[in-house]
Amino acid sequence: MVTMRFPELYLSTNGAAALVDHTMGRVELVDVPSLDRRYANESVQGLDGVALSSSGTVAALRTYGSRLTLVGGLGTRSYTLPADRGSIVDMAISDAGDKIALLFRTGPQSPAGDTLLKNGRLEVWPLPPGGAPVAAVEVPVLDSGFVTANEILSTVSVLTARTLTADRAMDVYVHGERGLVPLSQEDALASDWIHAALHGEWVWIVQVDGLVGWRPGQAPVRLPGAIGDRLAFSPSGDHLLAYRVLRVVDPASAEMRFRLYKLESLQQVAQATHLVADDGEKHFALSPDLSLFALQVTVEGRLQVEELGW
Repeated sequence: MVTMRFPELYLSTNGAAALVDHTMGRVELVDVPSLDRRYANESVQGLDGVALSSSGTVAALRTYGSRLTLVGGLGTRSYTLPADRGSIVDMAISDAGDKIALLFRTGPQSPAGDTLLKNGRLEVWPLPPGGAPVAAVEVPVLDSGFVTANEILSTVSVLTARTLTADRAMDVYVHGERGLVPLSQEDALASDWIHAALHGEWVWIVQVDGLVGWRPGQAPVRLPGAIGDRLAFSPSGDHLLAYRVLRVVDPASAEMRFRLYKLESLQQVAQATHLVADDGEKHFALSPDLSLFALQVTVEGRLQVEELGW
């Protein structure tokens, strides 16, 4: 059986850069929304995973044999990742390219419906890697796992899920003097979410009945929202974009609502509703002047930017 994988698009949390995995070892890093190319490679051998830092300054390319190549920032750098920790499920890279968060699978999964085993580890390593991680915590890892982080890896989120059931496990970890500490130890809300966005000091999650945000040393705050919301920050990090599908119009389009919040005041400053074609293939972001746009990579691998407006 042959598995076809179409080009995949990865957008930085602040929407300032995009990394395209064109498959067959072809990768491209571009500025957004200008689409000015920062890096391109037509023949990455054994590409096994990619990551884009929160502000899009650095992209990480992981290849078979635990090799890591960083592009952007200070140029191209290569490292060998720790190979004796278990299989790498996902990773997140810092904006400076000096740290990496690695999610390892270290043991067998727990059976469906059973209490989740802590069969994995989240580890933060310096780059180049030293003899041991600077912080680590045991976590459950199911069929798939996803890691996101802010610019300096002071907060790292882990979401893991089963493919065929509703089993999920998630938490946000704060990296400080005590190592990697689950945010859920301070607030149980941090272990029950559908989507998380981490940037700067902020951690925002989507819950069934709204959006919840944290900053260090402050009580959580709330914004209106719903279970289908997705989140993105502005390039400067001072605004939060929330968007979701209101209704499916036909198999190829949906009516979507976009809301923009100023984080200093937590006030909504803009809202728009658009009929969006191919909504499942598009990523949504803000330009430096807070204009709203959609970014898409076609099956042929061509990047397209569509201005939506408020």
